[in-house]
Amino acid sequence: MSKPPVVIPLGAMRFNSDSQKLEYWNGLKWRQVITFSPDLNGGGRGINMGGTNYVNVIDYVTISTSGNATDFGDLITGSNLVSGGSSSTRSFIYGGRLSPGTPKSNHIEYVTFSSTGNSTDFGDFPKTFNYGCIGNLGNATRGMQCAGSQGSPADVDEEMYYITYASAGNANDFGDTSSNHSDGGNVLSSSTRGVIAGGSNAGNVIEYITIATTGNAFDFGDMTTINQGAGSSANSTRGVFIAGYIAANINTIEYVTISTTGNAVNFGEVADARRWGAGMASPTRALLCGGYSGAYINTIDYIEISTGGDAVDFGDLVAEVAGLTSNSNCHGGLG
Repeated sequence: MSKPPVVIPLGAMRFNSDSQKLEYWNGLKWRQVITFSPDLNGGGRGINMGGTNYVNVIDYVTISTSGNATDFGDLITGSNLVSGGSSSTRSFIYGGRLSPGTPKSNHIEYVTFSSTGNSTDFGDFPKTFNYGCIGNLGNATRGMQCAGSQGSPADVDEEMYYITYASAGNANDFGDTSSNHSDGGNVLSSSTRGVIAGGSNAGNVIEYITIATTGNAFDFGDMTTINQGAGSSANSTRGVFIAGYIAANINTIEYVTISTTGNAVNFGEVADARRWGAGMASPTRALLCGGYSGAYINTIDYIEISTGGDAVDFGDLVAEVAGLTSNSNCHGGLG
């Protein structure tokens, strides 16, 4: 006679020896117990790193307020066309162009959200890349770099890599995307799923991965436009793609529901049509930072993620930049 299935009581606790985290049962799945408060100076913190013209600038904002960014420190090297990611404690910058004479990098640097200061070396990717995916894809423990270019927009790569945020070291192979999301593909995530969309070689294709595993990406749906260079970010349920580039800069905003599959839906507009801005998010807000609108700009705009509508002015960055990375300590990948 077979034994009856084990019923896990709601609210049960366990220690996950793989992730080294305390977890609770919510009735459907085990979820991490979050013990870190993202509030710094009154709210979740967002950090902007690098960008054109190969600047080494790092600045920060408090996402729940509005106002101009404040200087944080300097990168080891100025870089442009970068990617990035963040845990609740650290903000990372990946790859990019270091200068016109050295057009690609495999470098990883980080800063600690709770303090100000210059970046620290973390490790390297197996390959050099620029023209990478813009956005923040990762959960509380793992960060991802998805596709990109090995030197020029035409020299593309479908490979994905990951790092473990808490320990310094080199990136590891994760799997492959089915389309080459180079030259401004867009990435975002919940705590379980990563979304990879658009780019000059992928058209309007959206794919997804499960962050805690390794493996290849699966089809998710399509963007409303063939978009590259959007500022992408997410809370735990909804991901947004703000502005970007088709044949010219665009000002449209669209969104997806991360836990499902399907096509993106129109959300609203941002005042300035631009590309190569960077996105960051809190549980309620998404910010678009900088970009290129015919000239490099320092504009920051925001939207309320749970509602549709047009973007609102937030303030200004320290420098006029595009091709930067913007990360927060309270984005959707953190729970």
